[in-house]
Amino acid sequence: MQIQILLSNNTWNTCYTRPKIDQSSKSPTDWTSFTLSFNVKNFGVKLNYDQIDTPHADMCFSNITATHSVY
Repeated sequence: MQIQILLSNNTWNTCYTRPKIDQSSKSPTDWTSFTLSFNVKNFGVKLNYDQIDTPHADMCFSNITATHSVY
């Protein structure tokens, strides 16, 4: 999975990367938590993720908050 921001020169910059792994946890209640702060002027945020190619896999995003500051 990648989180990218769109810069003023119309290019995407990767700010966070998590590699695709076969099994993150044996427990369905384990979560990976992180906070990102973008300190550069940007015009958009996107999440890219690898294909989930098995019916026994899942991915979840929770508690996403985006705030915007006017420069």
